[in-house]
Amino acid sequence: MALWLNPTTVSQRRWLVGRDKEGQTSHWLLRLRDGIPELALPGVSGPGIYSADTALIANTWQHVAFTFANGTVIAYINGDETRRYSGIGGQFNANASASKTVGRSVDGPDISHITSNPVLFVPFINPSREISIKRFLI
Repeated sequence: MALWLNPTTVSQRRWLVGRDKEGQTSHWLLRLRDGIPELALPGVSGPGIYSADTALIANTWQHVAFTFANGTVIAYINGDETRRYSGIGGQFNANASASKTVGRSVDGPDISHITSNPVLFVPFINPSREISIKRFLI
């Protein structure tokens, strides 16, 4: 999962994109927590929330990406790997039939509730190479 972000504030928790619970016990989401990108994956072993090691800068465009392959989650900011988690197992895309939300505060109501696919998840053949290529586009 990769996207460009330009946060106006880096305080509090900000929901970026995720999938609703809709009767399930958990959901996945990508959020900012005090400026640090976090990916939460339900149904996997390990801590469940995987954060980058660096906070974003307010009012600046930055490229954020998370990859999950072969039991490893890697966080990238502007093409640089900031954190790696290994030994993770389980199902990544839980609640496949539930709708996605975009731009919602994790503590508040939906701002934009969508059922189409405005966010594209593309599997990387070589995650490190693909992300490092993005680095030169910044």
